[in-house]
Amino acid sequence: MRDAQQSPCERIVPRDAVPLEATGQWLGRLREQGFAVIKDIASEEQVTEGKALLWDWLESLGSGISRHNPTTWGNANWPGPLALGFAPTHGGGQCQAAWHFRGLPRVKEAFAAIWETNDLICSLDSPILWRPWWAGAPQRAGDVTWEPRTEGLHCDQNPHTRRGFHCVQGMIPLCAVTPDIGGLEVVPRTHDDATQAYLREEYSVRAGIDWLRLHPADKFQGQGMLVIAHPGDLILWDSRLIHGGRSGPGVQGEVAEGEENAMAPDLARCAMTVCMVPRAKASAEVLERRRTAVEMGLTLSHWPQKFDPQAFGNSSGTNIAFRYAQPQLTDAQRSVL
Repeated sequence: MRDAQQSPCERIVPRDAVPLEATGQWLGRLREQGFAVIKDIASEEQVTEGKALLWDWLESLGSGISRHNPTTWGNANWPGPLALGFAPTHGGGQCQAAWHFRGLPRVKEAFAAIWETNDLICSLDSPILWRPWWAGAPQRAGDVTWEPRTEGLHCDQNPHTRRGFHCVQGMIPLCAVTPDIGGLEVVPRTHDDATQAYLREEYSVRAGIDWLRLHPADKFQGQGMLVIAHPGDLILWDSRLIHGGRSGPGVQGEVAEGEENAMAPDLARCAMTVCMVPRAKASAEVLERRRTAVEMGLTLSHWPQKFDPQAFGNSSGTNIAFRYAQPQLTDAQRSVL
């Protein structure tokens, strides 16, 4: 475990992604470290298409967002809880971009290797979107800040009522994960039995609640390691693992006059969450309610086998005028519903 006195920029896991075909290697890391990174699960073309679909959804909100103009990305136009950067509202978890990545064959192949079955269902979770917040970045006048505020270190599996291995979470970054921007941080090996016993001793969690946030004085605070990844990589982690989000200082240095238009504007962080488990883990009732979630545009949690709608609402979004339309699913996408 790393020294807690290291600065956040020093606490990183350098990109060490392995090919999907090296199944034994990445599965071994997942089992031993509690996380692994698979290289290029989505091709450059698939990432580009997915980002375009995501902007299609954002522009469809009717608030005036334009992918080409960051001054239209203001709080009144933007969906979801702004500080966290989640986008679960207005059908975010059911948008075509989310389903684009759920339906990629290599994503399913990865989870099939974990579970040793192809009969899988996917999570119906939220995209993660951070707008550029640092000094010099374009920002809508009147917004106090776009700087993200993460949930802090936590684990997403109840150590009292869900003991042992139950779920592997996943995330596909669509922008590079760097120390300047931030992303997912993990505390390696904390999915082990000793850590789970410690969490049971230190924390009480109600049955049915798969969420445990570490208190500020917890011994694991300051131990999170930022997982460096490229666009299209698949980051996997055991739901028992202590993990969280980390925001960096932002891109440093001044932009020279005229350079602000030299590159197409982009989000600071953009990631699609994806998780799959065997269909047999879900009851018939949950499977039916999942279909209802697609019909109604509901965003659920990372647990595919639970019907657990996200409770987050909009922090602002006062200009949004949106009518939900069901996504058009391909056979591959329907196969994981």
